Amino acid sequence: MARPPNSSKNPSGKAAEAAVLALQPLANLLLDHGLGVPELYEAIKWAFVHEAARRQSARNQPLNASRIAAITGLTRHEVARLLKARAAPDALQTWKRQRGNRVLLGWHTDAVFLTKEGKPRALPYEGDPSFSTLARQYSGDIPPRAMLDELLAQGAVKETSQDNFKPLGRVVQRSAASGENMLEIGRRLNVVAHAITAHSGETAGPPAFQDLAMAEGLAPHEALELVATLNRRSENFFELSQRVVATVHGTPGAKANTKPSMAPAVGRASVGVFVSVIHQQEPNNAESQPPRPARRGRPLSRD
Repeated sequence: MARPPNSSKNPSGKAAEAAVLALQPLANLLLDHGLGVPELYEAIKWAFVHEAARRQSARNQPLNASRIAAITGLTRHEVARLLKARAAPDALQTWKRQRGNRVLLGWHTDAVFLTKEGKPRALPYEGDPSFSTLARQYSGDIPPRAMLDELLAQGAVKETSQDNFKPLGRVVQRSAASGENMLEIGRRLNVVAHAITAHSGETAGPPAFQDLAMAEGLAPHEALELVATLNRRSENFFELSQRVVATVHGTPGAKANTKPSMAPAVGRASVGVFVSVIHQQEPNNAESQPPRPARRGRPLSRD
């Protein structure tokens, strides 16, 4: 895992470092699906504004765009725009897109780069029209050769003949995962992140057990053996947790929970367990290091 920039010892610096750590795996996921900083920035702004609005609502306060702007760092105009967008951003203006996607969009929509049938032309690197003119028009200050090399590397463009190129799709996307698969990943990240961060906030109720154990510095064959073992045990544990949930809900085939509930009748709560086997490949220069014992993270607790 790449280390984030050094932060100061003050809480704000540590919070920024925590944000970098949390965003690294998300950045990896988004890059595989052709999204860049512009798309993520728009989503972050939407999330901040609507979370601030949710907090105001939870405190029975009237919605106040000025106060939301004060704590999010956005302008009141931007806050008002995002509050009107009740759903998360689905599409961005062309100039806000990741630059490779801007080029592909122009290739599919600009008449200069289309055939008479409305299909993207196979373009030479130089000429009129050419990939160079396309890239200069749609990718900003990125040199055409750098843009072409990246699109070829991402599998978004192919060379149809010597020095002639054609797009393979409308977006840069290395992963074959569908949109629904992406949404499911987002839902799971949301649930797990809420569970982790709840312990550092003001959530009421008893603290839930939380821990992390990592065996580091393993040889490749040792890591694979441990993954196989943990996979089997995780599946057994997950089956047990599903039976517990079925019992609580009185699912057909399971004995319903007949004990009187001690919880207040107001509202509803969700309880679940997330189990995942973590297998990270360390750089080659780390393979010579001696194995380190399992490292167990300290459970988080509410103060």
